Amino acid sequence: MGFSSAFDGSTNPAQVIVVINQIILFILLLKVAYHTIFVYLYGATVGKLALKIRVVDEGLLDNPTILNSLIRAGMRLVSEGMFYVGFLWGAFSKTRQTWHDMSAKTLVITIDQK
Repeated sequence: MGFSSAFDGSTNPAQVIVVINQIILFILLLKVAYHTIFVYLYGATVGKLALKIRVVDEGLLDNPTILNSLIRAGMRLVSEGMFYVGFLWGAFSKTRQTWHDMSAKTLVITIDQK
């Protein structure tokens, strides 16, 4: 049984909420895995690659370690759960770091266009 078939019997919003509550942990784990793997391997998610920006370790200026990528992905979820305040924090931070950047000791930089 796939996720889409789980919604087939839902006839009202309350039933949809029940189905979403049953799969929310999977969705959150999938988000953390996506962000962790892409930032660790490529220094960027697909969206960051399209915008020509990437995530680097503050000290090494290279892709973050797997642990720092995991910390960053986890703190990103915390920030999302708090109405994106952690993202907004970056707009007022001197270094433009969000909560997840500060916790993982990472920076988001523009990719040099040569």
